[in-house]
Amino acid sequence: MKEFVSYDHWADKIMSIARDVLHFFGFTPQSADTFERVVILTVIFLLAYLSYLLFCRIGVRIIYAIVSRSKHKAAMVLYDNRFYRRILGIIPPLVVLTLAPLPFRNEASTLLVLIEKSCYIYIIVMLVKALFAFTSFLFNELVSEEDDGYQSYKSMIEILKILVVVFALLIVVGIITGVKLSTMLTSLGAFAAVLMLIFKDFILGFIAGVQLAQNKMIKIGDWVQMDQYGANGTVFEMSLITIKIRNFDNTIVTVPPYAFISGSFINWKGMSETGFRRIKKTILFDINTIKRIDDAFIQKITGNPLLEGYLDEKYMDPDPKRCKEQDKSTNMGLYRIWLEHYLMNHPHVRHDQYLIIQGNESTGGGYPLLVMFFIDTTVWESYEIIQSRIFEDVMTVMNIFELAPFQYTSYLNAPASN
Repeated sequence: MKEFVSYDHWADKIMSIARDVLHFFGFTPQSADTFERVVILTVIFLLAYLSYLLFCRIGVRIIYAIVSRSKHKAAMVLYDNRFYRRILGIIPPLVVLTLAPLPFRNEASTLLVLIEKSCYIYIIVMLVKALFAFTSFLFNELVSEEDDGYQSYKSMIEILKILVVVFALLIVVGIITGVKLSTMLTSLGAFAAVLMLIFKDFILGFIAGVQLAQNKMIKIGDWVQMDQYGANGTVFEMSLITIKIRNFDNTIVTVPPYAFISGSFINWKGMSETGFRRIKKTILFDINTIKRIDDAFIQKITGNPLLEGYLDEKYMDPDPKRCKEQDKSTNMGLYRIWLEHYLMNHPHVRHDQYLIIQGNESTGGGYPLLVMFFIDTTVWESYEIIQSRIFEDVMTVMNIFELAPFQYTSYLNAPASN
């Protein structure tokens, strides 16, 4: 039986033939050795480049041709995330690692060590990228943006990526310096306080981002308001270190996550989900126009078409809960009766929510009448239009009740001096 001829035997035989050829052309042993290594290393790198073309170019195209015809969409999603290209990207450095010792004949060499470390670092980088592509694929396949836990899962993926990057960096530093990973971890413990001081803002943002995600305080699409940061708009991007808000004037405000934990903010999500929104306004009346009235005054204004019949007999019957006789003794009380009936019959006012019309304490700026009710929309444009139309009607009928709004004296309405 023939003896098995090892790989080293053939390598030594090829090297011996190459040395003989170089010696024949007049190279000295030292120059021949150097030239020999350069040529062989060049061939090795050419082989690595050919493997790159074969696997990362041609191979990836073949994979695309296969997955594009596959019924499983997951394979195509992995391709879109460049997963296959990154996995196949470790083949060229593996070729170099396998063949690099050949020109050095297993001798210790600084150049060989440099080549090997470079290949190891390249492989680690490609593996990290492949892991990122795979985690992104899993996240997009398993979690939808409509899910309640979308932001929590996204935060967990980001945490995982950060941990992977930190661990990969430690390995790379260990490869470059030749220090073991366990020794590096022990040394890092001594600098933990310094690192926490340097990365204080990042750590605060990181922890706050996790808390916001876990407690579901905000999510993408929420309308939030933070006056101290000039933010009043919709959240369109969230990460562990920044939250971006698009204001209604299309300006973008970037807020650190810990600002939402350490300070206060308004989330209008609850209002948006209910489908209705509150209107709360105060109307200031000239206190000199509030007076007592009689039946003749009531009869005089009841038929006014601007009041839309909301002071007819069916509304004016005494009701302990709504309309009392005392309310009809002043023009302000009669105005409140009309305003309540007007709002209760308005098509956009929610009747299942509270409706409050009350007089507040006067502060020298007229008699304040608070009006509070809900309308059946949360769309900003519609909300403002309906609100404007309602209060235009409310202000228009004041003079029918011989009431006047309060306003400060200006040169236009100041009494002429004698």
